[in-house]
Amino acid sequence: MSVPQLLALAAANGDLVEVAAGYYLHRDVDRQVQTLLRAPLSDGRSLTLSEIRELLATTRKYAVPYCEYLDRIGFTRRDGDRRWLAAEDATKSP
Repeated sequence: MSVPQLLALAAANGDLVEVAAGYYLHRDVDRQVQTLLRAPLSDGRSLTLSEIRELLATTRKYAVPYCEYLDRIGFTRRDGDRRWLAAEDATKSP
């Protein structure tokens, strides 16, 4: 079995989350990151991509697809260059 097949199998089993094509995170890491971001996004506050990148101590290369993933799953919503926490009922991890 090839690595892409193993990744697809792990994603299908729910062990990995496909953030973008070829970019996966373990489901527990995804939950931890969402928990980390929830506090600074609470009470109507918003963050820029740069602020999220700094909080995650990562590079733009990884922060951009992760933020787009969070928008796609309804954890955040983007308005211009700011991201806001989406409605609580939409923030459940897939």
